[in-house]
Amino acid sequence: MAWTSIKRIYWESVIEWISQSTGFPPGNRIVWQLLRYIGTNASISVALTLNNAPHPQTNKPARSPANTVQDIAVIVLNWNSPVDTIACLSSIAEEILRNSSRCRVRLYPVDNGSQDHSCEQIADWIERHGDLDVCFIQNSHNLGFAGGMNAGFRAAEIDAPADYYWLLNNDLTLCPGALSALLDATSTDPSVAVWGPTIVHLNSDTIQCAGGGRYSRLLGMERKYLRGLPLDKVNCYRHRPTRFDFIYGAAMFIRGDIIRAHQGLDESYFLYYEELELARRLGREDRLDWCCESVVSHQGSDATSRDKGQRARSSYFAAYSACQYTWRHHRAFLLPMILIRMAGLAVQALRETNPELALAPWKAVFAFLSGRTPAPPQA
Repeated sequence: MAWTSIKRIYWESVIEWISQSTGFPPGNRIVWQLLRYIGTNASISVALTLNNAPHPQTNKPARSPANTVQDIAVIVLNWNSPVDTIACLSSIAEEILRNSSRCRVRLYPVDNGSQDHSCEQIADWIERHGDLDVCFIQNSHNLGFAGGMNAGFRAAEIDAPADYYWLLNNDLTLCPGALSALLDATSTDPSVAVWGPTIVHLNSDTIQCAGGGRYSRLLGMERKYLRGLPLDKVNCYRHRPTRFDFIYGAAMFIRGDIIRAHQGLDESYFLYYEELELARRLGREDRLDWCCESVVSHQGSDATSRDKGQRARSSYFAAYSACQYTWRHHRAFLLPMILIRMAGLAVQALRETNPELALAPWKAVFAFLSGRTPAPPQA
């Protein structure tokens, strides 16, 4: 026994020396081949050493057991639309009740400097749902989408770091089973960094976005996956391999270690393109994926596009963020992107008889080129 231990220590020292000399880890094939030339008894000792050597560390999380209770933080951003926000919160509350044995859900509604009675109405809803774990955050002014979401993220991190963060637009409502489908997906494949559900138009079975989509550098626009397809056709695409450039920002289910590593969303984007920037910063091993069975309904527009004036403001921020993202990552495409995008918006403005829609993007371009920060929209 003593002689065996001495031989093992000897061969461990040899392995360590070869690894340091060659730069290869102990389990590398080259190290193994070199050892074969050193001694005939190497195979037994090396096998013992390699079996007990630590495996290389990876960022891939271990598969979660089916009975693991996950900690989920849900962040919902409100801006002057309490009716939509309360409908969203109510649908989340129903999903929490359905999955109470599978996960702990903490709810973080964030008011982003609303100028109406949003805070009072949301606070009243929270008071009537005292059984929920809710932390209501009220920003003094509009911090933009990323800034508002990050306020909720930071509050959740202070309470307790979550396994997953679900960032939701306030004009979404969860369909029954939306959360449980995501929990199933994360247990099956925990290596996915960001999940996206199937998003359908409100009061319709038409798909608005299945998970995420691709990005056109030339147009500076996103192309949402399966957009316009009836929901009953979605099973045909369930197992089809799909590459995403982003997960649709209206509903991002983000792994906790991922959002912590990037300290939330990039607040240099006031509105739009935050999801593209997040996807851009992910590593090669951090996948984006679509959870087909998780379905949520969306009004199809955010809080900035209820009338012509608000549509123009929405167009302004979209154009500004497009310039910002293109300049940061695809500078050679900035000029053609601006020209093509403006031409398309001009045609759309003529069709809708909305001249502000044509002027707003040009104002955004000039603001970006002159280095001005976009001003928050007013109610």
